[in-house]
Amino acid sequence: MRTMKAFSILLAVLSLTAGSTFAADSPIIAPGAKLEKLAEGYSFTEGPAADGDGNVFFTDDPNNRIVEWSAADGKFSDWLKPAGRANGTDFDKVGNLIVVAPEKGELWSIAPDKTVTVLVTNFDGKVFNGPNDLWIRPDGGIYFTDLISIRITTKVRGWRGKTSTLSRPTTRPLRV
Repeated sequence: MRTMKAFSILLAVLSLTAGSTFAADSPIIAPGAKLEKLAEGYSFTEGPAADGDGNVFFTDDPNNRIVEWSAADGKFSDWLKPAGRANGTDFDKVGNLIVVAPEKGELWSIAPDKTVTVLVTNFDGKVFNGPNDLWIRPDGGIYFTDLISIRITTKVRGWRGKTSTLSRPTTRPLRV
């Protein structure tokens, strides 16, 4: 009975949204624009972020790399490998790529010359479980999720290692 009710609700939602789930009907995509696959061969991509020149960086976690798509020529290249099993990414105001690197439970700042600076590795002396996604506020504050077993949302301000918690530990996934 419970499964049937859930299925009915899912079917109703799909029926009501079916017209708006197609790219051609999306108000976000310009009229006449076509979606196209630019590349394949990646295992598990995440964390897309665009720099000031329009180049797009994303992670391919199982292959431990950050990939760059060049806006100038449309080509893909491994930008950083190994990459700490990088996941979420975003650019700060000065052009550094900020990355959650769960391999060692770290948050990184990567300069355009690929110099990696570890920003934070723990909270109150406890190492992070597995930093995952991140977002940078307009004022420079960084929010990121720390997944695996206990999930905690943490904020880093000023990148001087000062951290403060935004929520109590929970077993529910938290997103910012």
